[in-house]
Amino acid sequence: MSDEHFIVIGNGPAGHHAAVTLRLEAPGARITLISKEPHGCYRPHLLPKWVSGNIQEEALYVCPVEEYKKMAIKFRSGQRVVALNPGQRELILDHKEMLRFSGLILAVGGKPRIPEPLVIFRDVLFTLKTLEDARTWKDEIARVDSVLMMGGDLTSLAVTKALLSLGKKVHFMINEDA
Repeated sequence: MSDEHFIVIGNGPAGHHAAVTLRLEAPGARITLISKEPHGCYRPHLLPKWVSGNIQEEALYVCPVEEYKKMAIKFRSGQRVVALNPGQRELILDHKEMLRFSGLILAVGGKPRIPEPLVIFRDVLFTLKTLEDARTWKDEIARVDSVLMMGGDLTSLAVTKALLSLGKKVHFMINEDA
């Protein structure tokens, strides 16, 4: 067994595929996949279809968590990295555990945000990035007839398509620079 220890932070599609590729390319290395979310890798681009009921939750997942064990990838779900010391090749998790690594891949993606002037409306503004976000949408969408969509990116358009399939009215607010 190799002394190499690769850590992948982020269990979205990019993190999942990075860990699987590392397993193929470095069969003797230790590989740890760290995810702040409490479940396995899912396809975020399918969240709007799940929210609208067009697919079942099982269709979201890339592979069952048990597959990581079969591939000898240590999957650490529900854990956050709170500090990183690249010079010492170590990171610290939220429960104060320190992990050393020989290689590190950050696959954490972007973070949706509510613009500062609109933070006062945060109780009625929802982002759609994670499965937890989608669960909130699924709970809330039944209570409304229309939705104000902020932004016009591909995710917004996918959500719009899903909302229209549910018979919801969709209004857009797009930044003039977009």
